[in-house]
Amino acid sequence: MLWPGPEGVDFWDVDTTRYPLTFLQAGGTRDAMAIEWKTNRDGAYRQYALGRPRDGSQASAPNREIRLGENRISVHEHEVFTYAEAADAFLHYFEHDRPPETFLLRDLQLGFGPDGKVPKAQP
Repeated sequence: MLWPGPEGVDFWDVDTTRYPLTFLQAGGTRDAMAIEWKTNRDGAYRQYALGRPRDGSQASAPNREIRLGENRISVHEHEVFTYAEAADAFLHYFEHDRPPETFLLRDLQLGFGPDGKVPKAQP
C-alpha cells in the first residue's frame, strides 16, 4: 500500500485512525495481482479496481478472485497484473498521485461516508 501522509507530520506521528484516506494497494501473487485505488474525486471517496484497456471480448462479470490481505476482490482478466506491471503502476502513483491515465477504473461501490470510511453495519 502506498499513500500520502499529512503534510509536515512525521510518519510515526500519523493518526492511523484517520489515515490513509487515499491510497494505491495491490495483492495477489507474483504473476496475478489486483490493484485498487482509493481517491477523493469530485468531493466523494471512491475505490476502484484498475485494469488495462480491453478488446471488448471480456466477460461481463468479474471471473477471477484475488486475495488482498484479509479480503478478496473479484476481477476481470484485464484487471490482473504481474508484479512488474504493478511496480510500474506504483511508481507512477508515487510520482503523479494517481494511476496511469491509460488504466481503466471500475468503481467498487463500497459506499464511503464523507469521512472516507465505510459505515459499519447496524446490528
